[in-house]
Amino acid sequence: MPINIRRATVADLITMQHTNLTNLPENYTFKFYLYHLLTWPHISFVATTIDPIDSSDNLLFENGEPASESTLKEKMNEIAKENPLFKPENNDQLLELINTNAKMDSQYINKNEKIVGYVLAKLNDDEEPNPDSDINPAQTGHVTSLSVMRTYRKLGIAEKLMLQSLKALRDTHSAKDVILHVRESNGAAFHLYKNKLDFEILTVEKGYYMDKEDAYKMKKDLSAYDSEDEEYEDDLLN
Repeated sequence: MPINIRRATVADLITMQHTNLTNLPENYTFKFYLYHLLTWPHISFVATTIDPIDSSDNLLFENGEPASESTLKEKMNEIAKENPLFKPENNDQLLELINTNAKMDSQYINKNEKIVGYVLAKLNDDEEPNPDSDINPAQTGHVTSLSVMRTYRKLGIAEKLMLQSLKALRDTHSAKDVILHVRESNGAAFHLYKNKLDFEILTVEKGYYMDKEDAYKMKKDLSAYDSEDEEYEDDLLN
């Protein structure tokens, strides 16, 4: 199923928060997500899939065929077990329930659009400069959180989300660099940042996380993500 990367909106926030709660131990309040999108609206992104639909706007199965009688009966039995009082009058009514309510998947943001990953980013311009550091907060991006649902991993989604966010930081805010933190135990994320996205390790911050696990603090120069950089554009499209 094709994956679409688009800019995150306020309407996506509850689903983004659910993605975070499902996958990561570092969780945030809804206000925290809202603060990011209202303050820096152009640099956070979501990955979505779109369910195929037919001309009557009914859900199609993976092979492109409309819902069969046997499958509808099976769904009817599943719903009846959960709600004995619900009795659809016909298959159209049942299929409408399946398409909307019975997906029962909080990853759906619209009737047929499902969020499967996100990247949440900001500028550090809300922080005071550190006189002992050469990092200028006003020109430094920060990747706060990156998450992809487990069944959609190893498809390159996390990398494409990061590329979009890094490009937006450079284009929209003229950010010179970006920093992030990653758990020492998170080998997959560390591989993505260091080996695929060319982040460098600045330091190891002891006890950074609430459970006292150490974190790599990593940094990347964003000058390679200028608009005229054809190699970046190829990476994003592939």
